[in-house]
Amino acid sequence: MNKYETRKTIANTTFLETFFDETKEGKKKLSLRAKRWISVISLHLLFFLSFKIDIQVLEGTLNGSRLLGFHLIDVFTTIEVFLATHHLPINMIIGTVTIVLVYLLIGGRTYCSWVCPYGIISEVGEKLHNMLVKKKIIKERAFDNRIRHIFWAIFLVLAFTSGYLVFELINVVGILSRFIAYGWSVALCFVLAVFLVEVFFSRRAWCKYLCPIGTTYGYLGTVSALRV
Repeated sequence: MNKYETRKTIANTTFLETFFDETKEGKKKLSLRAKRWISVISLHLLFFLSFKIDIQVLEGTLNGSRLLGFHLIDVFTTIEVFLATHHLPINMIIGTVTIVLVYLLIGGRTYCSWVCPYGIISEVGEKLHNMLVKKKIIKERAFDNRIRHIFWAIFLVLAFTSGYLVFELINVVGILSRFIAYGWSVALCFVLAVFLVEVFFSRRAWCKYLCPIGTTYGYLGTVSALRV
């Protein structure tokens, strides 16, 4: 039997059951989803603790950070900054090159699965959405996911023409990352709004259709050594 026919997924089992798989001997082990969640939570716990108690391990947010003093800069953020200011500080160049090299090795989509904090929230929203569709309370709405390339270009054009990082005003990944590291912000209301859209209107809409960060790492993934 094809292993994918019996694999536990959000659609065909309870949400908690997706965190465990069974071995041939019938023993439970952590599933890939559980390991991904542990990765995301651990990473952002380091962001939180580095700021809260000044352990200085992973300082900053996903937009820009320092790991034990080494700069790490999000690729899309760097493109935005360059288009908006026509200048890049040397630390930003070094941090971006480092990130590019890392994701060329481990796969661009690794960011979405193992790093992005909104991915966890979106998976919860996906489960709720599927439940509502199954009960025929709402309808499944899907769109052409190639639209994400259009949004990617739009956000960069806005940065170039306005001189501002326009996308960062609605960047749910950045908003969540700053919230985890530094605390509450009214911008979290937008994250909630996106979550509700995904629950009641279109499943995982942010990741599939809008997010230029994931799109950028997807581009890297097409030439990376490892595919995720």
